[in-house]
Amino acid sequence: MFGNLLKKELKELLNLYSILFITILAAVYGMLGQAIGSAEKSVPKTPTIALINKDNSQLGQFVDEFFQKSAKIVYTGDSKDQAMRTLEASKGIALIVIPRNFSTSILSGIKEQLEVIWIAKGTGLMDNSGHSALYQQLEALKRAITQSLLQGGYRGIDPDVLLDPFQLKEETTIRNLRVQGPPSLVIGTIQSRSSMIPVLVLMLIMMSGMTVISSMGMEKENRTLETLLTLPVSRNHIVLSKIVASAVTGLILASIYMVGMVFYMRPFSFQIPDEMKQMLSLGGMDYALFGLSLFFALMAGLSLFVVLASFAKDYRSSQGLAFPVTMLGIVPMLLTMFKDYVTLPFALKVLVFLIPFTHPMIAMKELMLNNQSLVILGILYSAAFSVGFVALATRIYNSERILVGKTKSKKEISWPILRLILRKFRKV
Repeated sequence: MFGNLLKKELKELLNLYSILFITILAAVYGMLGQAIGSAEKSVPKTPTIALINKDNSQLGQFVDEFFQKSAKIVYTGDSKDQAMRTLEASKGIALIVIPRNFSTSILSGIKEQLEVIWIAKGTGLMDNSGHSALYQQLEALKRAITQSLLQGGYRGIDPDVLLDPFQLKEETTIRNLRVQGPPSLVIGTIQSRSSMIPVLVLMLIMMSGMTVISSMGMEKENRTLETLLTLPVSRNHIVLSKIVASAVTGLILASIYMVGMVFYMRPFSFQIPDEMKQMLSLGGMDYALFGLSLFFALMAGLSLFVVLASFAKDYRSSQGLAFPVTMLGIVPMLLTMFKDYVTLPFALKVLVFLIPFTHPMIAMKELMLNNQSLVILGILYSAAFSVGFVALATRIYNSERILVGKTKSKKEISWPILRLILRKFRKV
């Protein structure tokens, strides 16, 4: 008896949708791991830089010769603007400027500053892996200068300067924004303010969507949906009431969750310079755009859930229908975590853009980097997506599908969204 009960429970729990979901999720993580590994292997050991040498004396020439041997130098003139343009065209990572009194200051026992203007390609974890190679070379340069001074007999220099002859004056250029500070701090600041947004968006959509799809599954199972449809109420109002009620529920649940996450993340926060805070801060209009992006993405997800719910026969079958929407949320969340949207290949960029959940996930980053046009375009697309699927849901509610969960045609394929598309083409 126990064996039969166990078999029954396993059969119900290990259904096709759950196995397929875990399998695809594992495959996605595996591909991401391989992508990260291949990206790390593909990082060139010789960094591409531009060099402006304003000091032609002993140590200035030493630094120049050091980078001639250890780096690929694409520019050696005097113009910073021209150097940055050449670097961007050559996919370089930094401009190094040797100041005029570099040699004189160090030989006098004064620690000098070496100016480094970094180019950050994006805010993803895989976008700026080449910076570490240049940092290693800068540390090697310090050791080489120390060794050269000791061999040259400059033992009277302050030991602190002798062992650490220069410090870095760092500036980071990301897109059209130039910020004082190393790229790790600039990107870390952006990540600290936006890293939880994709998780919030995914949770908000899933909590709200599961509410509406489970509700419709229970209504079909308990036969209350038939009673509801016989009442003198517009079916358009029924659709909108389900979407709005689920949206409000999702917002409340996500807000409670995020309160806990804020207290969890607070100990891991770090000090941010005031100048950087001002440059990466958001105004009232930016928050309004983010709110609109989140709202229309939520409406797009809920309208999609309502359409999928029309295929549910009961509560259990409705749970499996949430799988396609879950994957649509996980894919952009993982992609935008490891790669910035603007650094994605064109084909992948178009594919990710077509997923409405992508836009609030990247909105906070884009607004901090003054790219409001991409956020506005995403809002317009999500709004159009929402209107289209709300209209489709309303049409379904006015048909027999909402009651029987399937059509009489035996030629339709099993995937719900494709069946709707094929039917639309048949009518045309």
